[in-house]
Amino acid sequence: LDYPILVEPNSGGFGAGMRAISSETDLWNSEGVFEEFHSNDGVFLLQKMHADATFFRVFHIGGKVTCAVQVVKDAEADVASFNSCTCTGKVRLVPVHPISKDVCDEVESIAAACGSDLGSVEFLVAGAASNHSTAHLPSEGATRRLYFDVNMLTTFPTPTDIGNDPSIGDPELAVAQYIVDRMQNSTPVTT
Repeated sequence: LDYPILVEPNSGGFGAGMRAISSETDLWNSEGVFEEFHSNDGVFLLQKMHADATFFRVFHIGGKVTCAVQVVKDAEADVASFNSCTCTGKVRLVPVHPISKDVCDEVESIAAACGSDLGSVEFLVAGAASNHSTAHLPSEGATRRLYFDVNMLTTFPTPTDIGNDPSIGDPELAVAQYIVDRMQNSTPVTT
């Protein structure tokens, strides 16, 4: 393994339970490391840690990308914490404009391969620019995106989370409308 790595519960949510391991010695000397984490399914993932990377989350509804955000930790956030929930008050979601066609194609392809018609896909871009008030993705082909998570049960950002950005609208309302449309167009199951 190439250290540092992250140990992450498969079903944690918002970075809960993640832990950085800096060396093989630390990994082998961390007896009980997996027992202290909370994982609903007992599965843990190991992934390379990219401390200088910028974190993006792209949301999709009905298999189509609807919006993207950069997840930005505020300066006072604990650097050792991997919690990416806006509920902490130390993480903000910054809308991304525009979302490039290649990102849309990749996210929609990943979602389709996973059978996800509603959720989000997360990726990192090493060394991407971030100034905490605007977000952009590097130009197409300029850098490699490191996809690391597919969320089929995701929390879509509220208008407040994304600064009431009019170009994104209300993602939660879009999810509700999608669910209503699916229910109205489905055939009832009979037993």
